[in-house]
Amino acid sequence: MVEHPAFNRVVPGSSPGRGTHFHNKTAHLTALESLLPLRVTRTKSAVWWALTIIVALIFLFVASSDAIYEATSPPGPLQILLRKSYSVAAFAIVGFLFSGALEASGKSRPGLFTALAIATYSLLIEIIQALVGSHEGLGWNAIDVGCGFVGGYLGAGLERLRLRS
Repeated sequence: MVEHPAFNRVVPGSSPGRGTHFHNKTAHLTALESLLPLRVTRTKSAVWWALTIIVALIFLFVASSDAIYEATSPPGPLQILLRKSYSVAAFAIVGFLFSGALEASGKSRPGLFTALAIATYSLLIEIIQALVGSHEGLGWNAIDVGCGFVGGYLGAGLERLRLRS
C-alpha cells in the first residue's frame, strides 16, 4: 500500500513513479465516459463534413452537365429567374451543410464567412463550366457567384435557426 498524492489516500496496487492501477470500477468508468463526448463530437463532425462534400460534388456535377441543364430549363420568359432560383437554393443547401460542419467541428464562423466560402465554391463551378464549354460571359458568371454568396448566407442563417431550436 502506497499513499497516492493525487488522491491523498492509500491506494492498493500503486507505486511511486509507476502510475495508478484502477481497482475501482467507478473511477475506471468515469475515465472512459469522459472520452465518449469527444468520440461523438468527432463522429458528428465527420458526418457533417462528409455530407457537405458529397452534396457539393453532386451539385458541381449537375452544374457542369449540359443534359441536366437542358432537362431543368423550361422554355419561356421565366427561365432565367427559375435557373437563378435553383442556384440560390442549391447554394443554400451547401451553405447550410458547410455551416453545420463548421459548428460540429467547434469552428463556428459568422454567416459572412460561409457566404464567402460558398461564393468561392460558385466561382469554382463557373471555372469548370468555362472549361467544359459554357459561354455565359463574365456578367452572368458574376451573377452566378452572387447567387452563391446569397445562397451561402441563407444556408448559414438556416443553420443558426436550427441551432436555436
